[in-house]
Amino acid sequence: KIIGKGGHAALPHKTIDPILIASHIMIALQQLISRRVSPYSPSVVSFGSIQGNGSTNIIPDEVNLLGTFRAFNEEWREEAHDLMIKMAESIAEGMGGKCEFEVRKGYPFLVNDDELTKLSKNAAIDFLGADNVIDLDLRMTAEDFAYYSQVIPACFYRLGTSDFSKAPTGGLHTSNFTINEKALEIGMVSTNFTNASGINEPDNYSTVRDILIMSDYLIRNYPEFYKYFKELEFTWDRTGGDPITQPNTNTLLNKNKSVDGIKTGFLTVEKYSLASSIIKNNRRLIAVGSGFSTKNSRTYESNKLLNYGLSKFDTILITKKNKKIDELDVWLGKKDKVGVYINVDFYKTIPKVESLYRKRYLKAVIQYNGPILAPIKKDDIVGKFKVFYKDDLIKEYNLYASEDIKKVNMLSRLIKSINFIIWGDV
Repeated sequence: KIIGKGGHAALPHKTIDPILIASHIMIALQQLISRRVSPYSPSVVSFGSIQGNGSTNIIPDEVNLLGTFRAFNEEWREEAHDLMIKMAESIAEGMGGKCEFEVRKGYPFLVNDDELTKLSKNAAIDFLGADNVIDLDLRMTAEDFAYYSQVIPACFYRLGTSDFSKAPTGGLHTSNFTINEKALEIGMVSTNFTNASGINEPDNYSTVRDILIMSDYLIRNYPEFYKYFKELEFTWDRTGGDPITQPNTNTLLNKNKSVDGIKTGFLTVEKYSLASSIIKNNRRLIAVGSGFSTKNSRTYESNKLLNYGLSKFDTILITKKNKKIDELDVWLGKKDKVGVYINVDFYKTIPKVESLYRKRYLKAVIQYNGPILAPIKKDDIVGKFKVFYKDDLIKEYNLYASEDIKKVNMLSRLIKSINFIIWGDV
């Protein structure tokens, strides 16, 4: 807050103009930050609001400035706070006014762990394709997620949600900032549908990867509707006319009886396409192909692709959702062990030639600080379950306690503690 002395704008010599003082302070603080910090240590100070209750002919008594200061070095941040306060107060005093400078400490700088970032990026590439995953430059934006990154390994990433088929999308905090919220739900970041029919339309676009994502989403979340995709024909009892029977255009259903979907397509430029799915020996594969020159080639090549996946790859079950994986040591509990589990089904698909050596290539590691001190509540996070493939970390999940473990009474705790001191046995 810049405190001056208000008055008539035509008589500035009888006032202490807080707007003029505020202007000098804003310029000086910009210069201070740019000249007192190393150019190799990113810093920025910006002002987003200047408020004074004056008018065209009224100089106000005070002005409020609102701004933000960002840095990647916490020591420099503290030093800069002191320097800005001293400079703002001295400028205001030198011009006959007063400055009340309040620093509200915001979020710390965010650090992405190298190993976790590499793992996350590889997972994103596997899911979205290399063309849809990019490394971003350092940004001075702030996130409360940064608190986590100060105490544990963390990785912060951004999901693109722009819909460029509509009005131009602006950046964060701009007046035309909009997002395609469906991308958050499904993960389709390169798709826009402008009609329900799929008929050629300039603003209709997608990728084979996005169609794959949508197909998987359909099968997992709407099995009651997905079953209709394997019907070979449909008869419509129309009003005022004879019934019309229409065949399923996915002729792969007839060629391969294990195929149960999904959908054909045709566009003038992209030609024939097919999203297909097969379930065999409790394994489901989804294939999406586009650019086929004929209907027959669409069916033939899609069938080859599905059979290739079945014959050349194996899907290995690592563990089932909520199934006890192991038991971990407990300290001072009424039980010496607690079962642990992860909350997802976890499979890994690998080339069939390598599945013979799965014990060599696939390794699962439980990581925890043990023994775990009782009491323990069911579903408490007690460790990490890490899976490595060819020595590369491919997945990491939280380990949850499968039951409540109460703490033993005082006498038992004393006995166990003495036993540990003497024998080193928990």
